[in-house]
Amino acid sequence: MVRLGIYFQIRKHSARQSAFMRQTKPQPAISLAEQKAIILLEGRRVTSYDVALVAGVSQSAVSRCFKPGASVSKATYARVMKAAEGLEYIPNAAARSLITRRTNIVAIVVSHTSMLYNPAALSELSQQLNRRGKRALLFTMQHEGEIESILTEIWQFQVDGVVAASKLTEAHVNEFKRRKVPLVVFNRHLRDLNVNTVLCDQYEASRALVTRLAAAGHRQFALIGGPAQNSVRSSACAGHWTGSPNWGSRRRRCSTAALTIPAAWRGCMS
Repeated sequence: MVRLGIYFQIRKHSARQSAFMRQTKPQPAISLAEQKAIILLEGRRVTSYDVALVAGVSQSAVSRCFKPGASVSKATYARVMKAAEGLEYIPNAAARSLITRRTNIVAIVVSHTSMLYNPAALSELSQQLNRRGKRALLFTMQHEGEIESILTEIWQFQVDGVVAASKLTEAHVNEFKRRKVPLVVFNRHLRDLNVNTVLCDQYEASRALVTRLAAAGHRQFALIGGPAQNSVRSSACAGHWTGSPNWGSRRRRCSTAALTIPAAWRGCMS
């Protein structure tokens, strides 16, 4: 008889919850224990509607409480947080993305060398995204020639934007525009392409460095540029050759050695 009574009580509250989901006006709160019993017997996860029922507010009010920067009163926030804690509620990011049509995920595309030599930039970028309610999803490549397969994976996650420390072709950039996915290129210069870019001028830096070394009396130059596919290397080597006086190729070298100290030493000595 007790279990039968609980069953009919649950049926009554399930009907009430279904009606609640069809409107947004606040409803009288029901007890935490009562709602937990309903969730347990129905064998499902806690939802924002359960929190709203216990807190006696609308479901939209619960959503605002978990959205950074949203307008909500202190009293409502306190009630919602108390109910959420009691129900052990955790917001479902996937469900929220279905409603907002945004994943709040920003893909970061880096090569092996980018990760190795720019960890501070990667950490800072991730922190800045977190402060804005976004999450970083990292995609790594051994070399920049793998970008095609990486982009295929990125489209599957339906990200809200991409920060790419990789060489991209005009076809790649056009695909971003077609899909309406914002793109920022980091430390790569995509010449003749209209793309938001944050970078150092590798060409001018390399040219100025060699010119100053030559003015100081140095006559032999070696640039350890990294993998041949790396666009940063291409720009730096171009500046290296432009800035070097015309002394012949024996006195100028642009190595494709890996960016490690032993490899750099071997490259300079060869």
